[in-house]
Amino acid sequence: MQRSLIRTGLALAAQHPALILWYLQNRLRQAILPLERLAGDGRSLPPRYVTLKPTLRCNLRCAFCRFVANGDVFGGRDWLDREDWLRVVDEIAPYRPYICLTGGEPTLYPHLPELIARIKSHGLICVLTTNGTLLEAKAAALAMSPPDVVILSIDGPREVHDRARVMPGTYDRALRGARALAERMLDARGRMPGEGSRPLAGDRSLTDADRMQITQEGTALPSARPSSSRHTLRLVLNAAITGHTWESAQEMIRVAREFGAWALHFQHFWFMTQPMVDAHNARWGDCFPLDADHVGLTGEDGVDPDALFDTIERLRREDFGFPVLFYPELTRDQMRTYYRAPERFTHTGVPSCAWTSTDILPNGDVAPCFDLVVGNVLHEPFAKIWESEPFRAHRRRLSEHGPYPICARCCAYFRHD
Repeated sequence: MQRSLIRTGLALAAQHPALILWYLQNRLRQAILPLERLAGDGRSLPPRYVTLKPTLRCNLRCAFCRFVANGDVFGGRDWLDREDWLRVVDEIAPYRPYICLTGGEPTLYPHLPELIARIKSHGLICVLTTNGTLLEAKAAALAMSPPDVVILSIDGPREVHDRARVMPGTYDRALRGARALAERMLDARGRMPGEGSRPLAGDRSLTDADRMQITQEGTALPSARPSSSRHTLRLVLNAAITGHTWESAQEMIRVAREFGAWALHFQHFWFMTQPMVDAHNARWGDCFPLDADHVGLTGEDGVDPDALFDTIERLRREDFGFPVLFYPELTRDQMRTYYRAPERFTHTGVPSCAWTSTDILPNGDVAPCFDLVVGNVLHEPFAKIWESEPFRAHRRRLSEHGPYPICARCCAYFRHD
């Protein structure tokens, strides 16, 4: 495993130095956060990453999704006008954050390729998180200005994934989509200035075997930006660990190879339980109330934490030729706590997310934490919202009192990159 990480790090540094620079800057920011919290009175340096959610709608009904539980995925048109999203990107760009596009299912947003192109025009790192089922139809448009990383949600081999996603055929649609995007990007590369003699993926001279090799060697797929640097699409498979999927973790190595993934990322399940909401409201209901129905409750039974830990340790010891990552990193005892007592913290500390990141929702709301809305980009500039009193009060609560009860199984609480 260590050899895979070293190889990947060296290749990334050579082919995409901006990602390495962003990571190192984040580590520095994390190092000075204690001073920032002490001196800032709730103020903050600029964000390091911003999540844009162009839509909360989704074409799937995954059994473990809180947006299914609260009904957000069933909504109608819920996105900002195209011009508003582009303006938001322009407002955020001077801060130089990493931008993640997620949802819902972001490929349902009709202007997604243009939004990514605007992000990339500012030289920002852009990551797209998707279920992949609509990539085939979007491939041609996305290939002209592709994201730096595509995170594809694949939770197991074909039967396991389709069962978790509650819709037959989703695995095959995602696989076709990944391959279509890879091929379209190669086509676009072939049309770049100075590369006219390069055979295109659509050329009859390429055999089916050639195409399969091109698709499976995902780390060598270039973006379509007309630049002398050879930027590449990085396809990361993200596998959610649930009671439906954990036993097939070992099989995900084969799946990652089938998709031509650059890396395989296992993500422990993010819980939101009624006791968490009740404990939160008992302490913070006067200033930051949560409605369980609106947030969407999720729980997960059926994971054997000891057996899962043993599987993870086996995967760590092997070198598969690509990184296999686990988030969050947990010891055996922490993993037992994580799955058997979701309301208990596996470690304590002040969440860094309030100082480094926020979400922007389809209606323009700026929401750094679940139902906490601190402003709206339709009504005031992002810079003003970032330093607004509601946002600063949120940071002061965390700085003075530590994490909320709902932080115990939140992805942002464990993030330290």
